[in-house]
Amino acid sequence: MKKSIQLFLKGILLIIIGCLIIVYFSKVFRPKYFEAPDDVTNKTEGFYALEKNSLDVLFLGSSHAYYTFNPAILWKQTGAYSYVFAGECQPFSQTYYYLKQALKTQSPQVIVLDVFGLLDSSKACQTDGIYKKNSEGLRDEIYRIQSLKEIHDPALKLDYLLDLRLYHSRWNDLTLDDFKFPFEKHFNPYFGWTMGYPESNKKIERDTYQQTEIIKPDEINLSYLDKIIDLCKKKNLPLLMVKTPFYVTQQEYNILQYVKEYVQSKDIQFIDFNDLYEELNFHFDQDGDIWHTNIRGSTKVMNKLIDVLKQDYHLDTTNVIKIDAYDSALDQLYNDTMEKLLQSVDDIYNYFDYIQKSNFIFAVSYQGTEGYSSIDEYENTMLNDAGIQFDFIKDKNKDFIMVTKNDQILYYEEGKDLNKEYVEKSTHITFSNNSIVVNDKQETSNEPGLKIVIIDTQVRVLDSLSINYPTVFWLEGR
Repeated sequence: MKKSIQLFLKGILLIIIGCLIIVYFSKVFRPKYFEAPDDVTNKTEGFYALEKNSLDVLFLGSSHAYYTFNPAILWKQTGAYSYVFAGECQPFSQTYYYLKQALKTQSPQVIVLDVFGLLDSSKACQTDGIYKKNSEGLRDEIYRIQSLKEIHDPALKLDYLLDLRLYHSRWNDLTLDDFKFPFEKHFNPYFGWTMGYPESNKKIERDTYQQTEIIKPDEINLSYLDKIIDLCKKKNLPLLMVKTPFYVTQQEYNILQYVKEYVQSKDIQFIDFNDLYEELNFHFDQDGDIWHTNIRGSTKVMNKLIDVLKQDYHLDTTNVIKIDAYDSALDQLYNDTMEKLLQSVDDIYNYFDYIQKSNFIFAVSYQGTEGYSSIDEYENTMLNDAGIQFDFIKDKNKDFIMVTKNDQILYYEEGKDLNKEYVEKSTHITFSNNSIVVNDKQETSNEPGLKIVIIDTQVRVLDSLSINYPTVFWLEGR
Protein backbone atom coordinates (compact mmCIF):
# COMPACT_ATOMS: atom_id res chain seq x y z
CA MET A 1 0.00 0.00 0.00
CA LYS A 2 2.81 2.38 0.96
CA LYS A 3 4.63 1.58 -2.28
CA SER A 4 1.48 2.27 -4.31
CA ILE A 5 1.11 5.70 -2.67
CA GLN A 6 4.74 6.50 -3.43
CA LEU A 7 4.29 5.51 -7.08
CA PHE A 8 1.13 7.61 -7.27
CA LEU A 9 2.87 10.67 -5.81
CA LYS A 10 5.81 10.21 -8.17
CA GLY A 11 3.38 10.02 -11.07
CA ILE A 12 1.69 13.23 -9.95
CA LEU A 13 5.09 14.92 -9.57
CA LEU A 14 6.12 13.84 -13.07
CA ILE A 15 2.86 15.21 -14.50
CA ILE A 16 3.41 18.54 -12.74
CA ILE A 17 6.99 18.76 -13.97
CA GLY A 18 5.84 17.85 -17.49
CA CYS A 19 3.17 20.56 -17.42
CA LEU A 20 5.68 23.15 -16.23
CA ILE A 21 8.08 22.21 -19.03
CA ILE A 22 5.27 22.48 -21.60
CA VAL A 23 4.22 25.89 -20.25
CA TYR A 24 7.82 27.14 -20.29
CA PHE A 25 8.55 26.02 -23.85
CA SER A 26 5.17 27.32 -25.02
CA LYS A 27 6.25 30.82 -23.91
CA VAL A 28 9.66 30.32 -25.51
CA PHE A 29 8.24 29.32 -28.89
CA ARG A 30 5.49 31.93 -29.12
CA PRO A 31 6.18 34.87 -31.47
CA LYS A 32 6.77 38.13 -29.59
CA TYR A 33 5.15 41.35 -30.81
CA PHE A 34 7.29 44.31 -29.76
CA GLU A 35 6.82 46.71 -32.67
CA ALA A 36 4.33 49.56 -32.32
CA PRO A 37 1.53 50.23 -32.89
CA ASP A 38 0.19 46.72 -32.26
CA ASP A 39 2.95 45.65 -29.86
CA VAL A 40 0.69 43.33 -27.92
CA THR A 41 3.61 41.61 -26.15
CA ASN A 42 4.84 44.95 -24.82
CA LYS A 43 1.37 45.85 -23.65
CA THR A 44 0.49 42.63 -21.86
CA GLU A 45 3.95 41.89 -20.43
CA GLY A 46 4.17 45.47 -19.21
CA PHE A 47 1.10 44.83 -17.09
CA TYR A 48 2.77 41.91 -15.33
CA ALA A 49 5.80 44.09 -14.55
CA LEU A 50 3.63 46.41 -12.42
CA GLU A 51 3.88 46.35 -8.66
CA LYS A 52 1.02 44.57 -6.95
CA ASN A 53 -2.06 46.72 -6.17
CA SER A 54 -0.42 49.83 -7.63
CA LEU A 55 -3.14 50.87 -10.11
CA ASP A 56 -5.89 53.38 -9.43
CA VAL A 57 -7.59 52.98 -12.83
CA LEU A 58 -7.65 49.97 -15.16
CA PHE A 59 -8.54 50.44 -18.84
CA LEU A 60 -9.84 47.46 -20.84
CA GLY A 61 -10.89 46.82 -24.42
CA SER A 62 -9.48 46.57 -27.93
CA SER A 63 -7.17 48.83 -29.94
CA HIS A 64 -9.82 51.53 -29.53
CA ALA A 65 -8.84 51.55 -25.86
CA TYR A 66 -5.08 51.58 -26.26
CA TYR A 67 -5.13 54.39 -28.83
CA THR A 68 -7.36 56.59 -26.65
CA PHE A 69 -6.56 56.16 -22.96
CA ASN A 70 -3.29 57.93 -22.15
CA PRO A 71 -2.17 57.13 -18.57
CA ALA A 72 0.29 60.06 -18.60
CA ILE A 73 -2.46 62.67 -18.93
CA LEU A 74 -4.46 61.03 -16.14
CA TRP A 75 -1.34 60.98 -13.94
CA LYS A 76 -0.42 64.60 -14.69
CA GLN A 77 -3.88 65.90 -13.80
CA THR A 78 -4.70 63.64 -10.84
CA GLY A 79 -1.59 61.77 -9.71
CA ALA A 80 -3.40 58.47 -10.39
CA TYR A 81 -1.61 55.43 -11.82
CA SER A 82 -3.34 53.53 -14.62
CA TYR A 83 -2.68 50.93 -17.30
CA VAL A 84 -4.33 49.99 -20.60
CA PHE A 85 -4.60 46.19 -20.43
CA ALA A 86 -6.09 45.70 -23.89
CA GLY A 87 -5.50 43.72 -27.07
CA GLU A 88 -5.61 44.18 -30.81
CA CYS A 89 -9.15 43.54 -32.13
CA GLN A 90 -9.85 41.86 -28.81
CA PRO A 91 -13.04 39.75 -28.83
CA PHE A 92 -15.37 40.82 -26.04
CA SER A 93 -15.37 37.31 -24.58
CA GLN A 94 -11.62 37.59 -24.01
CA THR A 95 -11.94 41.00 -22.37
CA TYR A 96 -13.73 39.20 -19.54
CA TYR A 97 -10.70 36.97 -18.96
CA TYR A 98 -8.37 39.96 -19.14
CA LEU A 99 -10.42 41.49 -16.33
CA LYS A 100 -10.18 38.28 -14.28
CA GLN A 101 -6.44 38.14 -14.91
CA ALA A 102 -5.95 41.78 -13.92
CA LEU A 103 -7.84 41.40 -10.65
CA LYS A 104 -5.41 38.71 -9.49
CA THR A 105 -2.77 41.38 -8.89
CA GLN A 106 -4.57 44.76 -8.97
CA SER A 107 -7.46 46.35 -7.09
CA PRO A 108 -8.17 49.63 -8.92
CA GLN A 109 -10.55 52.32 -7.73
CA VAL A 110 -12.41 52.20 -11.05
CA ILE A 111 -12.44 50.15 -14.26
CA VAL A 112 -13.02 51.84 -17.63
CA LEU A 113 -14.17 49.50 -20.40
CA ASP A 114 -14.48 50.41 -24.08
CA VAL A 115 -17.27 48.34 -25.65
CA PHE A 116 -16.11 48.19 -29.28
CA GLY A 117 -16.02 44.40 -29.01
CA LEU A 118 -19.83 44.40 -28.79
CA LEU A 119 -20.25 45.99 -32.23
CA ASP A 120 -20.44 44.57 -35.73
CA SER A 121 -17.31 46.39 -36.95
CA SER A 122 -15.17 44.50 -34.45
CA LYS A 123 -15.87 41.23 -36.28
CA ALA A 124 -14.09 42.53 -39.38
CA CYS A 125 -10.73 41.83 -37.74
CA GLN A 126 -11.71 39.02 -35.37
CA THR A 127 -10.17 36.12 -37.22
CA ASP A 128 -9.31 32.99 -35.29
CA GLY A 129 -5.70 34.22 -35.20
CA ILE A 130 -6.83 37.18 -33.09
CA TYR A 131 -8.20 34.79 -30.46
CA LYS A 132 -4.80 33.13 -30.29
CA LYS A 133 -2.89 36.42 -30.17
CA ASN A 134 -5.03 37.78 -27.33
CA SER A 135 -4.99 34.52 -25.41
CA GLU A 136 -1.20 34.73 -25.20
CA GLY A 137 -1.55 37.85 -23.08
CA LEU A 138 -3.09 35.77 -20.26
CA ARG A 139 -0.55 34.27 -17.87
CA ASP A 140 -3.08 32.19 -15.99
CA GLU A 141 -3.23 29.01 -18.08
CA ILE A 142 -6.80 28.26 -17.00
CA TYR A 143 -7.94 31.71 -18.19
CA ARG A 144 -5.94 31.29 -21.42
CA ILE A 145 -7.67 27.98 -22.15
CA GLN A 146 -11.11 29.34 -21.24
CA SER A 147 -10.59 32.41 -23.45
CA LEU A 148 -10.40 30.13 -26.50
CA LYS A 149 -13.73 28.42 -25.91
CA GLU A 150 -15.56 30.55 -28.51
CA ILE A 151 -13.44 29.06 -31.33
CA HIS A 152 -15.67 26.51 -33.02
CA ASP A 153 -13.10 24.56 -35.08
CA PRO A 154 -11.89 21.71 -32.78
CA ALA A 155 -8.60 21.18 -34.66
CA LEU A 156 -7.77 24.87 -34.60
CA LYS A 157 -8.65 25.09 -30.92
CA LEU A 158 -6.26 22.22 -30.20
CA ASP A 159 -3.48 23.99 -32.10
CA TYR A 160 -4.05 27.14 -30.09
CA LEU A 161 -4.13 25.27 -26.79
CA LEU A 162 -0.85 23.45 -27.52
CA ASP A 163 1.67 26.07 -28.60
CA LEU A 164 4.40 23.49 -29.20
CA ARG A 165 2.25 21.84 -31.84
CA LEU A 166 1.59 25.20 -33.55
CA TYR A 167 5.04 26.80 -33.27
CA HIS A 168 7.45 23.82 -33.29
CA SER A 169 8.86 24.93 -36.65
CA ARG A 170 10.27 28.11 -35.06
CA TRP A 171 13.40 26.32 -33.80
CA ASN A 172 15.61 28.09 -36.31
CA ASP A 173 14.22 31.50 -35.35
CA LEU A 174 14.77 31.20 -31.61
CA THR A 175 17.33 33.39 -29.87
CA LEU A 176 18.70 33.49 -26.34
CA ASP A 177 16.16 36.24 -25.58
CA ASP A 178 13.33 33.77 -26.28
CA PHE A 179 14.65 31.37 -23.64
CA LYS A 180 15.14 34.16 -21.09
CA PHE A 181 11.75 35.74 -21.84
CA PRO A 182 9.62 33.75 -19.31
CA PHE A 183 11.89 34.78 -16.43
CA GLU A 184 12.16 38.50 -17.19
CA LYS A 185 10.01 41.53 -16.38
CA HIS A 186 9.21 43.79 -19.31
CA PHE A 187 8.28 47.23 -18.00
CA ASN A 188 6.24 49.25 -20.50
CA PRO A 189 6.93 53.02 -20.17
CA TYR A 190 3.81 53.74 -22.26
CA PHE A 191 1.62 51.91 -19.72
CA GLY A 192 -0.21 50.14 -22.55
CA TRP A 193 -0.99 53.29 -24.56
CA THR A 194 -0.23 53.71 -28.29
CA MET A 195 0.65 57.18 -29.52
CA GLY A 196 -1.22 57.74 -32.79
CA TYR A 197 0.25 60.51 -34.92
CA PRO A 198 -2.05 62.96 -36.78
CA GLU A 199 -1.95 62.51 -40.53
CA SER A 200 -4.24 65.34 -41.58
CA ASN A 201 -5.46 68.79 -40.56
CA LYS A 202 -8.76 68.38 -42.39
CA LYS A 203 -11.96 68.52 -40.37
CA ILE A 204 -14.57 65.98 -41.46
CA GLU A 205 -17.90 66.38 -39.74
CA ARG A 206 -19.83 63.21 -39.00
CA ASP A 207 -23.58 62.94 -38.92
CA THR A 208 -25.15 62.50 -35.52
CA TYR A 209 -27.73 59.73 -35.22
CA GLN A 210 -30.97 59.08 -33.41
CA GLN A 211 -32.03 55.60 -32.41
CA THR A 212 -34.24 54.13 -35.14
CA GLU A 213 -34.77 50.61 -33.79
CA ILE A 214 -33.76 48.31 -30.95
CA ILE A 215 -30.79 46.12 -31.89
CA LYS A 216 -29.08 43.89 -29.35
CA PRO A 217 -25.48 42.71 -29.45
CA ASP A 218 -25.23 38.99 -30.20
CA GLU A 219 -26.16 36.72 -27.32
CA ILE A 220 -22.63 35.46 -26.65
CA ASN A 221 -21.25 38.98 -26.27
CA LEU A 222 -24.23 39.98 -24.15
CA SER A 223 -23.56 37.05 -21.82
CA TYR A 224 -19.96 38.20 -21.35
CA LEU A 225 -21.16 41.73 -20.70
CA ASP A 226 -23.24 40.30 -17.86
CA LYS A 227 -20.23 38.37 -16.57
CA ILE A 228 -18.10 41.51 -16.50
CA ILE A 229 -20.79 43.48 -14.67
CA ASP A 230 -21.37 40.65 -12.18
CA LEU A 231 -17.65 40.24 -11.49
CA CYS A 232 -17.20 43.97 -10.84
CA LYS A 233 -20.19 44.01 -8.50
CA LYS A 234 -18.95 40.93 -6.70
CA LYS A 235 -15.57 42.63 -6.17
CA ASN A 236 -17.27 45.94 -5.32
CA LEU A 237 -15.40 47.65 -8.16
CA PRO A 238 -16.95 50.70 -9.88
CA LEU A 239 -17.28 50.13 -13.63
CA LEU A 240 -17.54 52.85 -16.28
CA MET A 241 -18.40 51.75 -19.81
CA VAL A 242 -17.56 53.98 -22.77
CA LYS A 243 -17.34 54.04 -26.53
CA THR A 244 -14.48 56.09 -27.89
CA PRO A 245 -14.92 58.11 -31.11
CA PHE A 246 -14.95 56.19 -34.39
CA TYR A 247 -17.01 56.08 -37.61
CA VAL A 248 -20.12 54.62 -36.03
CA THR A 249 -22.86 53.41 -38.39
CA GLN A 250 -26.60 53.78 -37.82
CA GLN A 251 -26.89 50.11 -36.88
CA GLU A 252 -24.02 50.35 -34.44
CA TYR A 253 -25.47 53.50 -32.94
CA ASN A 254 -28.68 51.56 -32.34
CA ILE A 255 -26.66 48.80 -30.63
CA LEU A 256 -24.87 51.37 -28.47
CA GLN A 257 -28.21 52.85 -27.41
CA TYR A 258 -29.37 49.39 -26.39
CA VAL A 259 -26.14 48.78 -24.46
CA LYS A 260 -26.47 52.16 -22.77
CA GLU A 261 -30.00 51.47 -21.57
CA TYR A 262 -29.10 47.89 -20.65
CA VAL A 263 -26.12 48.74 -18.44
CA GLN A 264 -27.84 51.75 -16.93
CA SER A 265 -30.62 49.42 -15.81
CA LYS A 266 -27.88 47.63 -13.85
CA ASP A 267 -26.64 50.94 -12.33
CA ILE A 268 -23.60 51.13 -14.60
CA GLN A 269 -22.69 54.47 -16.19
CA PHE A 270 -22.21 54.56 -19.98
CA ILE A 271 -20.64 57.39 -21.99
CA ASP A 272 -20.75 57.36 -25.77
CA PHE A 273 -18.15 59.91 -26.87
CA ASN A 274 -19.71 59.78 -30.34
CA ASP A 275 -22.52 61.87 -28.86
CA LEU A 276 -20.02 64.48 -27.65
CA TYR A 277 -18.24 65.62 -30.81
CA GLU A 278 -19.36 69.23 -30.35
CA GLU A 279 -18.56 69.35 -26.63
CA LEU A 280 -15.11 67.82 -27.22
CA ASN A 281 -14.47 69.92 -30.35
CA PHE A 282 -13.66 66.56 -31.96
CA HIS A 283 -13.20 66.36 -35.73
CA PHE A 284 -12.38 63.25 -37.72
CA ASP A 285 -9.18 63.22 -39.75
CA GLN A 286 -7.80 65.97 -37.52
CA ASP A 287 -8.40 64.07 -34.26
CA GLY A 288 -8.60 60.48 -35.48
CA ASP A 289 -9.28 58.15 -38.38
CA ILE A 290 -12.30 55.93 -38.97
CA TRP A 291 -11.38 53.62 -36.07
CA HIS A 292 -8.83 55.20 -33.75
CA THR A 293 -8.19 58.50 -32.07
CA ASN A 294 -4.78 60.04 -32.60
CA ILE A 295 -2.77 62.02 -30.06
CA ARG A 296 -5.06 65.06 -30.47
CA GLY A 297 -8.31 63.14 -30.14
CA SER A 298 -6.92 61.06 -27.28
CA THR A 299 -6.11 64.22 -25.31
CA LYS A 300 -9.59 65.66 -25.86
CA VAL A 301 -11.26 62.44 -24.72
CA MET A 302 -8.95 62.11 -21.70
CA ASN A 303 -9.70 65.64 -20.49
CA LYS A 304 -13.43 64.87 -20.48
CA LEU A 305 -12.95 61.39 -19.00
CA ILE A 306 -10.82 62.75 -16.15
CA ASP A 307 -13.59 65.19 -15.22
CA VAL A 308 -16.01 62.24 -15.04
CA LEU A 309 -13.62 60.12 -12.95
CA LYS A 310 -13.10 62.94 -10.47
CA GLN A 311 -16.74 64.04 -10.21
CA ASP A 312 -18.67 60.77 -10.51
CA TYR A 313 -16.15 58.24 -9.19
CA HIS A 314 -14.37 60.46 -6.65
CA LEU A 315 -10.96 59.33 -7.85
CA ASP A 316 -8.75 59.84 -4.81
CA THR A 317 -4.94 59.82 -4.80
CA THR A 318 -4.32 61.24 -1.32
CA ASN A 319 -3.14 57.87 -0.03
CA VAL A 320 -1.42 56.67 -3.19
CA ILE A 321 2.07 55.32 -2.52
CA LYS A 322 4.37 57.05 -4.98
CA ILE A 323 6.49 54.78 -7.16
CA ASP A 324 9.57 56.51 -8.57
CA ALA A 325 9.81 54.27 -11.64
CA TYR A 326 6.19 55.05 -12.55
CA ASP A 327 6.58 58.79 -11.94
CA SER A 328 9.73 59.02 -14.04
CA ALA A 329 8.24 57.06 -16.95
CA LEU A 330 4.92 58.93 -16.86
CA ASP A 331 6.64 62.31 -16.70
CA GLN A 332 8.69 61.39 -19.78
CA LEU A 333 5.59 60.07 -21.54
CA TYR A 334 3.64 63.24 -20.74
CA ASN A 335 6.43 65.44 -22.12
CA ASP A 336 6.69 63.30 -25.25
CA THR A 337 2.92 63.43 -25.67
CA MET A 338 2.82 67.21 -25.44
CA GLU A 339 5.81 67.67 -27.74
CA LYS A 340 4.24 65.60 -30.53
CA LEU A 341 0.82 67.10 -29.85
CA LEU A 342 1.82 70.75 -29.89
CA GLN A 343 4.03 70.47 -32.93
CA SER A 344 1.14 68.93 -34.87
CA VAL A 345 -1.26 71.82 -34.20
CA ASP A 346 -1.49 74.87 -36.45
CA ASP A 347 -4.82 76.21 -35.16
CA ILE A 348 -3.90 78.62 -32.39
CA TYR A 349 -7.24 78.24 -30.62
CA ASN A 350 -6.86 74.46 -30.38
CA TYR A 351 -3.26 74.97 -29.33
CA PHE A 352 -4.15 76.92 -26.21
CA ASP A 353 -6.79 74.37 -25.25
CA TYR A 354 -3.99 71.78 -25.01
CA ILE A 355 -1.44 73.76 -23.00
CA GLN A 356 -3.68 74.82 -20.12
CA LYS A 357 -2.68 73.25 -16.77
CA SER A 358 0.36 71.68 -18.42
CA ASN A 359 2.86 72.29 -15.58
CA PHE A 360 5.28 73.69 -18.18
CA ILE A 361 7.36 76.86 -18.02
CA PHE A 362 6.35 79.59 -20.48
CA ALA A 363 8.91 82.23 -21.47
CA VAL A 364 6.98 85.15 -22.96
CA SER A 365 8.04 88.30 -24.78
CA TYR A 366 5.50 90.84 -26.03
CA GLN A 367 5.91 94.01 -28.07
CA GLY A 368 2.90 96.23 -27.64
CA THR A 369 1.16 98.20 -30.33
CA GLU A 370 -0.49 101.62 -30.51
CA GLY A 371 -2.47 100.47 -33.53
CA TYR A 372 -4.97 97.71 -34.18
CA SER A 373 -4.66 94.44 -32.25
CA SER A 374 -6.57 91.27 -33.05
CA ILE A 375 -6.30 90.19 -29.40
CA ASP A 376 -9.92 90.62 -28.39
CA GLU A 377 -11.82 89.47 -25.29
CA TYR A 378 -11.80 85.81 -26.32
CA GLU A 379 -8.07 85.73 -27.15
CA ASN A 380 -7.23 87.72 -24.00
CA THR A 381 -9.11 85.22 -21.82
CA MET A 382 -7.48 82.30 -23.66
CA LEU A 383 -3.99 83.64 -22.98
CA ASN A 384 -4.85 84.37 -19.35
CA ASP A 385 -6.26 80.85 -18.87
CA ALA A 386 -2.96 79.45 -20.15
CA GLY A 387 -1.19 81.29 -17.32
CA ILE A 388 -0.06 84.43 -19.19
CA GLN A 389 -1.59 86.92 -16.77
CA PHE A 390 -1.63 90.21 -18.66
CA ASP A 391 -4.42 92.45 -19.95
CA PHE A 392 -3.72 92.49 -23.68
CA ILE A 393 -6.64 94.87 -24.29
CA LYS A 394 -6.22 97.53 -21.63
CA ASP A 395 -2.40 97.45 -21.78
CA LYS A 396 -1.95 96.50 -25.43
CA ASN A 397 0.67 99.22 -25.96
CA LYS A 398 3.03 97.99 -23.22
CA ASP A 399 6.11 95.84 -23.83
CA PHE A 400 6.87 93.11 -21.30
CA ILE A 401 8.76 89.88 -20.65
CA MET A 402 7.44 87.13 -18.39
CA VAL A 403 8.18 83.63 -17.10
CA THR A 404 5.19 81.64 -15.81
CA LYS A 405 4.46 78.15 -14.55
CA ASN A 406 1.04 76.77 -13.58
CA ASP A 407 -0.60 80.24 -13.46
CA GLN A 408 2.20 81.48 -11.22
CA ILE A 409 4.27 84.41 -12.51
CA LEU A 410 7.90 83.61 -11.75
CA TYR A 411 9.33 86.73 -13.37
CA TYR A 412 7.87 89.87 -14.96
CA GLU A 413 9.24 93.16 -16.23
CA GLU A 414 7.91 95.94 -18.46
CA GLY A 415 9.89 98.28 -20.70
CA LYS A 416 11.32 98.89 -24.15
CA ASP A 417 14.22 96.92 -25.63
CA LEU A 418 14.56 94.66 -22.62
CA ASN A 419 17.71 92.55 -22.25
CA LYS A 420 17.34 90.36 -19.19
CA GLU A 421 18.23 86.91 -17.93
CA TYR A 422 16.23 84.49 -15.79
CA VAL A 423 17.52 81.28 -14.25
CA GLU A 424 15.22 78.53 -12.92
CA LYS A 425 17.26 75.55 -11.70
CA SER A 426 18.95 74.29 -14.89
CA THR A 427 16.88 76.51 -17.20
CA HIS A 428 18.70 79.63 -18.40
CA ILE A 429 16.40 82.06 -20.26
CA THR A 430 17.69 85.19 -21.98
CA PHE A 431 15.38 87.91 -23.33
CA SER A 432 16.99 90.16 -25.93
CA ASN A 433 15.00 92.68 -28.01
CA ASN A 434 11.90 90.45 -28.23
CA SER A 435 13.86 87.27 -29.00
CA ILE A 436 14.08 84.42 -26.49
CA VAL A 437 17.18 82.28 -25.93
CA VAL A 438 16.98 79.11 -23.82
CA ASN A 439 20.18 77.44 -22.62
CA ASP A 440 22.24 79.32 -25.24
CA LYS A 441 19.97 78.40 -28.14
CA GLN A 442 17.87 81.10 -29.84
CA GLU A 443 14.29 79.85 -29.99
CA THR A 444 12.49 82.88 -31.52
CA SER A 445 13.30 85.76 -33.82
CA ASN A 446 13.27 89.39 -32.70
CA GLU A 447 10.51 90.32 -35.14
CA PRO A 448 7.51 92.16 -33.62
CA GLY A 449 4.78 90.04 -32.10
CA LEU A 450 3.98 87.82 -29.13
CA LYS A 451 6.69 85.18 -28.58
CA ILE A 452 6.18 82.14 -26.33
CA VAL A 453 8.68 79.36 -25.65
CA ILE A 454 7.33 76.26 -23.90
CA ILE A 455 9.75 74.34 -21.67
CA ASP A 456 8.78 70.95 -20.29
CA THR A 457 9.42 69.41 -16.86
CA GLN A 458 12.72 67.94 -18.06
CA VAL A 459 13.99 71.34 -19.26
CA ARG A 460 13.46 70.55 -22.93
CA VAL A 461 12.05 73.17 -25.28
CA LEU A 462 8.85 71.59 -26.58
CA ASP A 463 7.80 74.34 -28.94
CA SER A 464 8.33 77.99 -29.84
CA LEU A 465 5.49 80.24 -30.95
CA SER A 466 5.47 83.50 -32.86
CA ILE A 467 1.98 84.96 -32.76
CA ASN A 468 1.07 87.69 -35.19
CA TYR A 469 -1.66 90.00 -33.88
CA PRO A 470 -1.58 93.38 -35.76
CA THR A 471 -3.75 91.96 -38.57
CA VAL A 472 -5.13 88.60 -37.48
CA PHE A 473 -4.46 86.34 -34.49
CA TRP A 474 -2.50 83.43 -35.94
CA LEU A 475 0.63 81.28 -35.60
CA GLU A 476 3.40 82.31 -37.97
CA GLY A 477 5.41 79.62 -39.71
CA ARG A 478 2.90 76.79 -39.20
